[in-house]
Amino acid sequence: MEKFFYYIDKFKYGILAALATYVLLFTYMQLKYFDQLVPIERMFNESHVDIPDDEIELKPENIQVAPEFQGGEVKNTTKDLNDKRLFSEKNWSQQVGNQQNKQSGNNDNSFSDERKHLEEIQKQVNERNNKTLPIKSTSPSNSNSSSGSKFAFKGNVLVSYDVPTRTKEKLEAPGYSCKGAGKVAIKIRVDSYGGVTSVKFDVSKSNGADQCMIDLALSYAKSRSKFTGGSGNADGYIYYTFVAQ
Repeated sequence: MEKFFYYIDKFKYGILAALATYVLLFTYMQLKYFDQLVPIERMFNESHVDIPDDEIELKPENIQVAPEFQGGEVKNTTKDLNDKRLFSEKNWSQQVGNQQNKQSGNNDNSFSDERKHLEEIQKQVNERNNKTLPIKSTSPSNSNSSSGSKFAFKGNVLVSYDVPTRTKEKLEAPGYSCKGAGKVAIKIRVDSYGGVTSVKFDVSKSNGADQCMIDLALSYAKSRSKFTGGSGNADGYIYYTFVAQ
């Protein structure tokens, strides 16, 4: 170590001269390099807009606007598009079905058994009281009931459907939930139990539908719809009409 410091002390002037020469040479080379212009390419090109020589004149025929839905007066009810009855705006009724299916037959049998049971109870009461009391019919009597008329409703409705061989058990209408007016067609598949297993928006059969209408129609068709059962699957459509708010 002492030997090292000895050589440092002995050649200190030479070492200082070498360092000074190196610093001066480095400074000179740097100054000479910066005198030259070196082009630097841009990393990002500035955005620009191409303006055509001939501006396009704004005319009504150049503006595309979705057609407004001309729905007119809409009744808060449902309609089966396979209903073969005559149409009328008065004395109409909703159709039970195109054909009597097994489920309706089971309902009839259940109703018949219940009526027999009521008649038997009524008979026992009459015998006990030694008088005859008329048995009131348990059948509903309504001008708009399923068996109340031979006519179907003629006008526009909030929900209509076209599912061959099936009829609705439950069809809820979201027709007053969106701001706009329009008609949304939803293609559906119904299983043998009457449940809706598949839904899909069909733009070709819709009119004036916005995203609010489409989302609600898909949701209602999937979770708030029920049809009568049948053999295998049945494909069809549900049409939801929306009224402007």
